[in-house]
Amino acid sequence: MDWKETTLFGEVPNSVSGHSFISYKNNGVEKCVLFGGIANDFVRNNSLYEFSLIQNSNSINEQNSTSTTTLSCKFYPPEETSFSSLLSQDSRSSKVKTKLKKEVKLSPAKQPPAVLKIPAPRERHAVSMVSVTHPQTNQTLCFMVLMGGIGNLKTKYNDVWILDLQKMKWRETKCKNNIQPSARYNHQLCTVNDRLLFLFGGYEGDPLNDCWLLLLDLDSLLHHQSSSSSTSQMNTNEEHVVSIEWKEIKIKNASAMPSPRYQHAMVSINSNKFAIVGGTGINRMSLNDVWIFDLETYHFSQVFPNKQKEQESIQEFPMIHAHQCALISNQIVVVGGLVKRFKCCYSRDVYLFDLSTLQWNRVAFPVVEQQNSGSSSSHIFMGRINFGMCLMNGNQLIVFGGIVENVEKGLAYKYNDCLVLDTKIKQSIVNAAPIVSQNEFTTF
Repeated sequence: MDWKETTLFGEVPNSVSGHSFISYKNNGVEKCVLFGGIANDFVRNNSLYEFSLIQNSNSINEQNSTSTTTLSCKFYPPEETSFSSLLSQDSRSSKVKTKLKKEVKLSPAKQPPAVLKIPAPRERHAVSMVSVTHPQTNQTLCFMVLMGGIGNLKTKYNDVWILDLQKMKWRETKCKNNIQPSARYNHQLCTVNDRLLFLFGGYEGDPLNDCWLLLLDLDSLLHHQSSSSSTSQMNTNEEHVVSIEWKEIKIKNASAMPSPRYQHAMVSINSNKFAIVGGTGINRMSLNDVWIFDLETYHFSQVFPNKQKEQESIQEFPMIHAHQCALISNQIVVVGGLVKRFKCCYSRDVYLFDLSTLQWNRVAFPVVEQQNSGSSSSHIFMGRINFGMCLMNGNQLIVFGGIVENVEKGLAYKYNDCLVLDTKIKQSIVNAAPIVSQNEFTTF
């Protein structure tokens, strides 16, 4: 397992944190989408970037192993927006904060009328991918679903937007029954079985532990996707709206549910489960628990690591928040975050939770002074929080930006670096995920 630098060219995003970063495949080409975040001038943005995998060549030798990942970056400027969004969306301008303050002082009567909307500038929102097979063309279509976040002037959102990844165009949504989660940020959204979206937790002034199922109206979604690009720009707001429905998942037994939290991580397991890992709980206490939600029983169960094996192989998973995780084969891979041992520190290590043995394993990347700035050894990954991470090529994790620790100066800065973690985990069918019943708290 090793970290490697990437080569980026084109319209590379500036330093940012609190953004979303998600991958998908379009016509056989691996791509990532970056949205939103907050820049070094402390102004949120709604910028949209697409990363395309141009080259991922590997030269393998018994004595030496090298790999090069090249990504092209493309910026998608907003085609239609309101006047207020235009003032705040460009994170690269040093004058944005001044303009934003002037905007607030404008009376409503002086505000120019809003046109067709796009998501407002925001950070620490949640996104997830949905795949749908078109009934007529049999083509697999990908959509990114965006929910919530915190915007400029500390506005919290609970809106839902859908990005058509075939056209890179946003679609508004409308809730059928007006029942929806509260506005929040630092929450998580997870897709199970390609189209079932689950929301858990977040922060609205206090940590949350509510769980929701989001259902998309596929007919309206595919109808908008089928419309031509020329026609879609002429459509009104109503014609761009996709119907959605929220359903809250209520658990009667509070002890059989994860405690309130934010800055946690979620990942889909198999086609009928998802996992919740760590986070920040009540009184800002960091957590290190793992919970599994089973769609067949619609219940949560806590999974305790197996400590009946040889003690040398047991690794203690630290209290952690603001991390990212992904599922590779039967391993939940946890990267980055703020860990709490003897003191809080930015994590450079990678933690693996094996769903077959229910054991944690730690891959340490120690702090080593770089002799050459161009070195691509393991220690190029600096501990970070509020970064973006997505999975490519089955077992490689792409990391972009975030708030990065500077060990020498003892400070943290926003970055726009892009790194690849080659996990070298072999792909296999995940059949070993723990099966837990309604009220089962198993030590395995």
